[in-house]
Amino acid sequence: MSLFLQIENFIVDQDLAKELQCGICLQLLKAPRQCKNGHLFCLDCILKCLEKRSECPHCRTELQESDLARSLFVEKHLRSLQVYCRYHFKLEQQKYGELLPDPSGCNDILLFENKETHEKVCKYAFVLCKYSPKCSGVRKHDKEQHETECTYRPVACNYCKTSVQMYLMEEHNANCPDVPTECTKCGKECLRGELSNHVSSECPEAEIPCPFASQGCSFTMFRKQVGEHLVAEVSSHLLLLKKTSDAHFNSLSNQFSNTLKLQEERIQELERKLSENVTKVKWKLAGFSDLKNRNYLQSQKFLLGDSSWFIGLYTNGANKVFFPISHYTITAVCDSRVKEATGYMSVFLFLDVEKPFPKDQHVVLKYSFLFKNFKDNSKSIKKDFQAKFPIKGGQGWGDRKMLKNKVITEDSGFLFRDTLHIVLSLSIKERCYKHTLSGSSK
Repeated sequence: MSLFLQIENFIVDQDLAKELQCGICLQLLKAPRQCKNGHLFCLDCILKCLEKRSECPHCRTELQESDLARSLFVEKHLRSLQVYCRYHFKLEQQKYGELLPDPSGCNDILLFENKETHEKVCKYAFVLCKYSPKCSGVRKHDKEQHETECTYRPVACNYCKTSVQMYLMEEHNANCPDVPTECTKCGKECLRGELSNHVSSECPEAEIPCPFASQGCSFTMFRKQVGEHLVAEVSSHLLLLKKTSDAHFNSLSNQFSNTLKLQEERIQELERKLSENVTKVKWKLAGFSDLKNRNYLQSQKFLLGDSSWFIGLYTNGANKVFFPISHYTITAVCDSRVKEATGYMSVFLFLDVEKPFPKDQHVVLKYSFLFKNFKDNSKSIKKDFQAKFPIKGGQGWGDRKMLKNKVITEDSGFLFRDTLHIVLSLSIKERCYKHTLSGSSK
């Protein structure tokens, strides 16, 4: 334990201590040095003074470090000073800079030079209790006795054998689950922790509801009366059981019906989604201000089902039936009521004739073309179609007058950074093996 007092506080003759004070720090001299005129200072104190001024701080005589001299007489006198052992005093007062003698402390008077050696082995030294640092002022020679009486020592509970600090034992006993306790209803002795279970499950004097309470019986009784009650009320209990079982059956039946209905609705919804499995093809025509000067533009080919398809766009209308593309001829069938399409965008869905379609088969497609307006989505142009492919008399089906080509500008919103966006949404409605060639717009 560290104590916060200077050594001069332990000197027996305090008047003598004043004569051996440093002239600078006013504390007991440490490594004493004297000037030419015999004035005494601690070595460290005088060296710090000489760093600022080369003179004795007491008599002002010129003084250098080399002029400093030891005082053998003072050193011998310091070593033979009579001092108290630090354990002569009370612990708490030492912590706060006070010195009050303790009658139970060490009464040895020591030479200063022997003080440190004595204190290392002094039987009155303060030690820590092994049970708690809160125990203060324990002397070394009292440690063993103290620890047998310490209020912080662990003690086994007489009932549950749990280790509890002694000062907490009374509180523990008041709540220990293994303390024998008498039931206030029937007088039976049981453990405190089991008392609640005793009352709720076996105490004959506990008041309980009828075992058929959940079925509607409202009678309450002491547990010891249950058998008598059950014998007396057999018929009424059977009627209650029938009533509740009928209600439970009806509830389960309704629940099952609702679950079945929900499952059927989910199946129908899944079937609807499967039948309307929509494929989207997005065609972005970048640099459209140059592309529109071409008569015909064609998208990349894509697969749907077992066939290859593509979009054909005529930038100034499709007014002819036959349109030579690459090394083969594409024919498009349109609404015959539209005679003149110049000045319009014509758009078609084509079946790729490079991959022969199986004979005696056709497929019904439901699809739509969307010309996206980036400024106002409500102004986007969308048209829906449904057609059987292969088309009789051609490979494509669409609209010659999808929209006027002069409205396709940045200002109108159909172009964004000189790019036209066309979205084709299509799904297979039917696959047939009877070869019927016809088409109709929707």
